[in-house]
Amino acid sequence: MTSAGWYPDPAGQPNTFRYWDGTSWSEATTTNPATPAPGTPLPPQPPPPTSPYQQQPPATPPAPPTTHRPGYGEITPAPPGFPQQGYGQQQPYAQQPYAQQGYGQPGYGTPPAGGSGGSGAGRTVAIVLLAIVLVVALGVGAFFVVRGATGDDDTSTAGDDSSSSAGSEGSSPTAVPSKQQCKGGDPDPGELDPASPTLTGGGLTIPSLTDQGYTVDHRISKPYKFATAFEASYLVIDQQGGWISSYGVGALAKANGFDSTQQAAEALVYCMTHSGLYEGFTGATDQQVGAVTVDGHDAYSVLTEVRVDNPDVNVEGDLLQVVVVDTGDSDNYGVYISGVPLGDDNAAQQQSDEFDQISVG
Repeated sequence: MTSAGWYPDPAGQPNTFRYWDGTSWSEATTTNPATPAPGTPLPPQPPPPTSPYQQQPPATPPAPPTTHRPGYGEITPAPPGFPQQGYGQQQPYAQQPYAQQGYGQPGYGTPPAGGSGGSGAGRTVAIVLLAIVLVVALGVGAFFVVRGATGDDDTSTAGDDSSSSAGSEGSSPTAVPSKQQCKGGDPDPGELDPASPTLTGGGLTIPSLTDQGYTVDHRISKPYKFATAFEASYLVIDQQGGWISSYGVGALAKANGFDSTQQAAEALVYCMTHSGLYEGFTGATDQQVGAVTVDGHDAYSVLTEVRVDNPDVNVEGDLLQVVVVDTGDSDNYGVYISGVPLGDDNAAQQQSDEFDQISVG
């Protein structure tokens, strides 16, 4: 009797072989008579080679987190001229829908799609501080959700590079900041000592808060593209959403179009809220705005509530403070930025205390 094997299909199908099991034809067919008999188990497959990248730990720890403060994209286009009310308004947020008042007034621009005082010696105005941006916790994971820049053309800005902002306390800048103002710095301070008790930049020094759980890392400085050598520390507030509290100081080049501490502080708030740094930004309400004294030096501070509508995070936004200080440097201002989550009284008090400890020199 014919032995089991593959034989030309008795049904006459061209280039087809049917398996004969030694007693009858099976249903199995093939176009390759060298195919193993039906039901024959496949030989074990060797495991795939291991990539050397899987055998070695990463060269550097994961980047710090920030869902709400990633890398800057282009500045949202807006016609020249800020609203007449903007900074300094005291109306509660509920009375300032984005499209009608405050940051959303005609002429202030449109938020990007998809896209955080207190008194003390030497301070002339009490201010609640707040820190901003960027990015993710070391050892926690890559919370930095970086929004890529969309190019380097100038179509995203309005006004010229020297947009001055003369006016009374609480008034708005007279022009939308230029790209040079928002992105003309070099924020990377280089490698930092993670255990350093202080942060220093632009002639300013503040406590790093490492004794209170904050992390010092040069990568957290990345989104502050308007500043130079910006040293910052951060604390993860919402691990899942990547929201952080942060403090930092650096230099602000006057040559990038900054003519006064007031104009610079107001411009930087606009740069931060209209660049994609706060994903889901809906608007901001100023709390305290005006001239202050920092360690005996003239300065200007903007303290504002920045709100977001982002289902990925469990906070409403930031209490953001930007302070620009005239340190006496002919080329640069000193800039201090802090941001803490809205609704956290302890964080707001810490922010106020931090502002009181800014030193110049």
